[in-house]
Amino acid sequence: MENSLEIQNSQDIKYKPSRSAYGRELCENRGDDLIQYLWIIEKQTSKLIFYHHCNKDLQLDGVLISGLLSALNHFSEFELEEQGIENIDMGGLRWVYSYSLPCNLMVVGAGPKTGNARLMLSRLDVIKRMFIKTYQITPDFWKSWSSNINPFKSFVDVLELLKAQWIQANQMMDLGDIFDILGIFQQIFIIFIRIIKTQFSQKSYSQILLKLSQYSLELNNWLHSQDDQIYLQISELYLPKISIEENTIQFDKMKATNIFSKDLVGLDQENLILVFKNVFEFYKNVISDRLGRLAWLDIFNREIKPYLFSQWSYLSQFNLVQSFLELFLQV
Repeated sequence: MENSLEIQNSQDIKYKPSRSAYGRELCENRGDDLIQYLWIIEKQTSKLIFYHHCNKDLQLDGVLISGLLSALNHFSEFELEEQGIENIDMGGLRWVYSYSLPCNLMVVGAGPKTGNARLMLSRLDVIKRMFIKTYQITPDFWKSWSSNINPFKSFVDVLELLKAQWIQANQMMDLGDIFDILGIFQQIFIIFIRIIKTQFSQKSYSQILLKLSQYSLELNNWLHSQDDQIYLQISELYLPKISIEENTIQFDKMKATNIFSKDLVGLDQENLILVFKNVFEFYKNVISDRLGRLAWLDIFNREIKPYLFSQWSYLSQFNLVQSFLELFLQV
């Protein structure tokens, strides 16, 4: 359930975590709306032998469209003297073709125009090989074929299995990204703690801890109020621990390793980044307000910038370079 609640009781806490819907139909999951429509066509006669779709919002006439797809391919091969269509954008969709000339098959997938054509083609190639293997299609298969397409209907079960495997692969890649991001966040918190411990008098140090402790309490209260508790669990593992009684702030690396025992499948990566960026902004504001602009920029150049530069490729991968530089330099 999306949550657009925004905390207003502290000027420094402003973010809107919302977890993406997960667990819908297979074709609607993250990255797996890539192929929303699938045609398998006997190439020589242009006969449609299998059609499947998982887009409930846009219904297509599978038989009619298969004729158009075959006609376009025929035009490309014979009129333009090319090897056939690879992919085209048409009608708001991206259409990708895959061929098995020895087995006389043409497989066409269609999905959002934002889809990666090469990834679509690689998946169509897998689908094509599984179809050939499942029904033992050979170059001589069609000579004795009775034109009965009913046996091919069971191929939908193979498709569901393939989609489940692709979803699992997507989840594993997403989890790897999340662990990489959390590793970067961990190091930034450690740098912040080092700055707090080494750059201030005892009085300023205690006042900073008090502000950070109050902020952490407000943040925890807000996270507790949300339907999705995974952000709270991550914050408990990754935010620095502050003790006003003992006048200490520390990051527990051993406790942070417990993240590997958490079920993070379906966690919204963008919202996770947004939460931590707002925490970083609060820490930066508290420190820079105490130091002053010039002293903060000097600290940034000595303590934070070298680490950000060492993680440039990761930050670029997550599109964080510009936003992090703006966050730390805006004082």
